[in-house]
Amino acid sequence: MKVTLYEIAQKADVSISTVSRVLNNDKSKPASKATAEKVMQIAYETGYLTPPQPVSAPAPSHSVLCLLSNTAFDYSDYFYSQVLLGIKEEAKYYDLKLTQQLFSAELDSDNLYQSLKANLYDGIILLGCFEKSKVEFIQSCTPNVVYAGLNYIDSQLDQVICDSYQAVNTMMDYLIDCGHKRISFFGIIKDNTASQINEHRFSAYRDALTRHGLPLEQKLCKNIELKSECAYNATLELIQEHNLPDAILCSTDSCAIGVISALRLHHIRVPEDISVVGHDDIDLSEFMDPKLTTVYMQKYELGKFAVKLLQDRMQNRHQIPVMIRLPYHLEIRSSCLNHRKS
Repeated sequence: MKVTLYEIAQKADVSISTVSRVLNNDKSKPASKATAEKVMQIAYETGYLTPPQPVSAPAPSHSVLCLLSNTAFDYSDYFYSQVLLGIKEEAKYYDLKLTQQLFSAELDSDNLYQSLKANLYDGIILLGCFEKSKVEFIQSCTPNVVYAGLNYIDSQLDQVICDSYQAVNTMMDYLIDCGHKRISFFGIIKDNTASQINEHRFSAYRDALTRHGLPLEQKLCKNIELKSECAYNATLELIQEHNLPDAILCSTDSCAIGVISALRLHHIRVPEDISVVGHDDIDLSEFMDPKLTTVYMQKYELGKFAVKLLQDRMQNRHQIPVMIRLPYHLEIRSSCLNHRKS
């Protein structure tokens, strides 16, 4: 049964009219502050009124910096544009203030250096190629750092990767299973003195040859920037050297496009004379002639999971370094000839 004004008046030891004026906020003949507080307290305690819920202050919006370190690409590159799209979508969901910036491997931007030292960002997402010293410097500025990409970083930080080392091994297994023995590698080849710590595709290529008992032919390996024009020129070198392999494994689909263009210029057929495979599965790969055999790597999801992991870190929900590995899969199309079937 609902409490009446009479019962409230009895408990407060005041008249019913006083209770009515207090509850209706009647300013014409206001009760004293002490009486008003007493009446309101009894009204809440008896359930006549529902106590007002405290208004929680909105959670402060975190400021996140997205850093791309790459001498060959910027955010307009298809791969990074897709990763950034995932980052933006998830940052919007968490109401994060996102800043994106490019910087060189030397970290030579004074403004960027100063902003990192001043701790202007609550969290940082790293994309691209990094030297170990630069990763350590960034980690010294904030503990909230996530790397997202294809090549894991051997460092104590959170990472979201779609593992290119495993993906290249899978592609090499497929090429060798198709009967290819002499396989070229086009991409970044690190030597023992290289400071860059997150590029493992050549290592995967080399290790796959070893697993299958095949020799590593250095003349078949081209150390190039991951651009179509660089792959085009490297292919012309192979042609001029009269040293064409059975297949060319490219570190990106963009490189594969440059390779096929150079081969076509010299009337070398793909895949009848030489097979060409890529890596990443950009949109154009499915619509080329021939359609490009490649490895589908998560791009949009890399960005989304990077933000999820960073948000978790910024909320102090985990302290140990976490690595998330996203799945990849082969896209077998017509640019690679299966000699065993033919």
